[in-house]
Amino acid sequence: MAEPIKIEEEDVPEGYPKTVADGLRRILMAGLGSLNLRQGEVEAFINRLADRGEIGENEARKLINEFLQNRKKQAEATTNWMEAEFEKRMEKLLAHMNVPTKSDIDLLMDKVSELSDKLDKLQETQTSQKD
Repeated sequence: MAEPIKIEEEDVPEGYPKTVADGLRRILMAGLGSLNLRQGEVEAFINRLADRGEIGENEARKLINEFLQNRKKQAEATTNWMEAEFEKRMEKLLAHMNVPTKSDIDLLMDKVSELSDKLDKLQETQTSQKD
């Protein structure tokens, strides 16, 4: 029976993420924290304008809603970009490690199937020629 593979863990300095997921989580949380701070500042500014009578209460609500909608779109775009970037980097890593992709395996399966069909036809031809 084969021996199990030992995986040695690297010592990671204190304060650094131990996994890729931890690193991504930290980046995301930092981004969300800055967005929340910005949202609070914008809402406070718009509310001050409304309190001073420079804009109406309805317009203040409208501005805050527009800001929130824009922020939501930006967050979705950032999330999509991060997912695409993560996938790209994982593909590079897997390629570097010579790990076949699903498309590589599918291509090989198609070739095996094609060769199997050719082999079956060849065997049929040989069997019919012997008869």
